[in-house]
Amino acid sequence: MSENTRETKELQIGTHTVIVNTYVTGREMRNIESAMMDKLEMSQKDGTPEITGFKGSMLSDRQDMQIKAVVVSVDGASENIIDAVLNLPATESEQIMDYVKELTEPKKEQADN
Repeated sequence: MSENTRETKELQIGTHTVIVNTYVTGREMRNIESAMMDKLEMSQKDGTPEITGFKGSMLSDRQDMQIKAVVVSVDGASENIIDAVLNLPATESEQIMDYVKELTEPKKEQADN
């Protein structure tokens, strides 16, 4: 199934119409995790990898990848999706992010089924 035929749904957030995907692909999940992993500083201690630090932009970069994977359009516009979501009032942006996180941060129990 190509991205053009992926199932979407409409969310009404305040006065805004947001079209979102109903699922993320394995490739998108990989990209989301890579956005975070690329910012980690790691080393090995006795043959075991350990995190020794991380860059401050790690969470913002991950959130940007999550938005790109899930949000198709805001008020009919599909350009600059990240800015469109983040420029909304915080309460509306947070409502969108709640849905985005449902798809991109599955609960452990759900992932095991």
